[in-house]
Amino acid sequence: MLIQKQCISDASIKIKGIVSAVMAVKHLACLKKEKEPITEFFSNIDDMPAGPAKDAVSIIQLILKSTLKFPEILIFFYDQFANMLNECKYIDGTFLSWLFMNFTQNFQECFIIDLETCDLSSIGGLEFTNQCCLNEEGEVDEPIVLNIGNLVFREPTEKVELRILPSWFRVIQLI
Repeated sequence: MLIQKQCISDASIKIKGIVSAVMAVKHLACLKKEKEPITEFFSNIDDMPAGPAKDAVSIIQLILKSTLKFPEILIFFYDQFANMLNECKYIDGTFLSWLFMNFTQNFQECFIIDLETCDLSSIGGLEFTNQCCLNEEGEVDEPIVLNIGNLVFREPTEKVELRILPSWFRVIQLI
């Protein structure tokens, strides 16, 4: 309840709420010893079994919802959350499966484009091209790229701002 009140308050209180929430998630999702491997993936909180993992997911959802219009605070959350993930030796598999399904899906929707179906058109007379590729030719059927050019030269949307990319990417790497 206190975390919820802090997360929906003004910006200075929100930061305290994020620190509290990340610590709560750490205590709910980090395990002292390894459990059985993940056999089922959960993308929806309603499908998850009741328990600490579901509680941790609800806290993460609260933070994400309350920081939508505050990119600086969202960056702070991703950095704090990445540090927490890095410190945990074992993470609850149910929680980790939800993180994987949701964070990677949202990241792809916001930053990844498919070169086969996307037009690397110009904005304001600037032409965009694929500059760097992480995959060798033949490793993937369709090349994918980060949509940085369009994000730099267009107005940021409520969901996507380029400045959250590094912090969000770090979280994805740790998952």
